[in-house]
Amino acid sequence: MSPLAHLPSPRPNRTDAPFWAGCKERKLLFPRCSDSGRWLHPSLPIASPSEGKIEWTEVRGPALIFTHTRVSYAAHESVEKLLPYDVIVVDFPDCGNVRLLSNLIGCEGETVTIGSALRLDWDTSFDGMVVPRFKLKTSTS
Repeated sequence: MSPLAHLPSPRPNRTDAPFWAGCKERKLLFPRCSDSGRWLHPSLPIASPSEGKIEWTEVRGPALIFTHTRVSYAAHESVEKLLPYDVIVVDFPDCGNVRLLSNLIGCEGETVTIGSALRLDWDTSFDGMVVPRFKLKTSTS
């Protein structure tokens, strides 16, 4: 069973719905201005007059740990079963250093360092929402 099986799912809104639609297809999509080439964070409002046409573009990598923390205290009862868990900010250098908040999974007992390479993984919640999560990239992955 997925660790997300008992957690509330994200609720897509008009701003980030393309991001979540991409996740459902197991594609990590970020908005990008087709005029300037500037990448944007997927949940930011993109109605700025300085931005041209927005295209949702698949992110190919690399993905690196920008920062991380290990959570040992449950701020909400829904995450008690997951303790301890790792929260990371993922940096995408090839996408204008856009960053994404996520979880680092499968790293129990491993040393987590800023700048470590990551590999994208997917998890599914109880109601079918697909959520991007990350694992440390090894020489074999």
